[in-house]
Amino acid sequence: MQYEELGLHQYIARPLSQSGYLEPWPALIHLMERYRERRDALFDAQYLHARVAAYVSMAYQSLLEHTDKKALILVPIHELENLVHHEAGVIGRYLEYRCGIAGRSEVTRAPERYQLLVGVPRTVRSMMERGQIDPASLTCLVVDETHRMLLDDNLYEVLDLLRPHRSERLTYFFSSALSLEMRNLVWKYADHPEEVRPRPSSSILSGVEERVYHLAGHRKLKALEALLRRFPAHDTIVFTGGDEVSQQVAGALLIGGIKNYCVTGDMPRHRGFLLGEPLGASGRVVVVTSESTSRNLHVPAFSMVVNYQMPVSGDSYLYRIRFLEEGAGPLCVSLVSEADAYDYLETELDMERHFPSFPLDELLDGSLRARERRQRGGSGRKRERRRRPPRGRRAEGAQGKGGERRVKREEIVSSRPPLRGKSLEERVAYYQRKYGERF
Repeated sequence: MQYEELGLHQYIARPLSQSGYLEPWPALIHLMERYRERRDALFDAQYLHARVAAYVSMAYQSLLEHTDKKALILVPIHELENLVHHEAGVIGRYLEYRCGIAGRSEVTRAPERYQLLVGVPRTVRSMMERGQIDPASLTCLVVDETHRMLLDDNLYEVLDLLRPHRSERLTYFFSSALSLEMRNLVWKYADHPEEVRPRPSSSILSGVEERVYHLAGHRKLKALEALLRRFPAHDTIVFTGGDEVSQQVAGALLIGGIKNYCVTGDMPRHRGFLLGEPLGASGRVVVVTSESTSRNLHVPAFSMVVNYQMPVSGDSYLYRIRFLEEGAGPLCVSLVSEADAYDYLETELDMERHFPSFPLDELLDGSLRARERRQRGGSGRKRERRRRPPRGRRAEGAQGKGGERRVKREEIVSSRPPLRGKSLEERVAYYQRKYGERF
């Protein structure tokens, strides 16, 4: 499919091609189809790769068709706000429209000079209250990462101000979690929205070599290091289960001499777009948290995907496969421990197929096994150690300080009066004889 088939203007298609988007990608195709139908939609953004460029292109196309209108994009954080502004500058380089960030001085002084506005709900609400943004002048509204703004009261205030004109514009919500609360929000502020849940096709598995290694959880990190050393020329992306695990894995690999990037959910978003250059001759290793963190990575295709933690479904597994490049030798390796047993079985049942398992011996070389034995104490011959007597005791007949003979406990016990088993009267008579009548 070409950009002309989607009806995209040539001044938008040209910078997209120059930026590396040689043909339409799924996020743009889904979005432009709903745009042509003039229908609002809720998109499951978890599997929409490079959606920022998609909705910025759609916003410019809407401005070209409605010259007296404006477009508004709402984002949850300032890092994503700056990212959208940068993408708008790249895609709109041949257009006369200007993109501004809501709340900045140049935008608040002359809001009429900007046709595309992007901002967080708080600054957009303040501009709407001052009359600098007219709700009736919007031709499209995009709310990105809506699931992160469900507890933001400013979002609801902005949507309340825009609600009377919802039938006059197009409204698109992007969310990675389609909960009941999310659906209620979309149905309240959009005009009969359609729920779009794109799923990757299983045809992307063709030509991909899959490997599964079953191992103990404490050996995962060593196996990952051995895997990266075995394929040093492969550009690798590693999927872990959380931010802490990502940082631990990235730090351990760095200590082992393997350079890598660590992309977590709390890092500035613009850093995720600076991964274009490989790290020397050893290739590129990217450690990410999950699918939701990696969906904005604008990087070339990888030649190896490592599932440090198994995905929870077949869709997530196929999404990770999409990062592999086409051609000979793409490799997907899964490290399955006892903690991943349930997710592994769930993924197999969801995909209705069995993953090929390989013995761990071919992955771990002899040097790594020798190092593991040394860390456990080794398997060679051990020196015999003399057995010392317990502390506080000496051999029989030993002398204490100053050459004095130490009295044995048996001698002390034998010198005690033999009163064990005696009655009270016998004990009183004994002490009377020893100490007198008034003892």
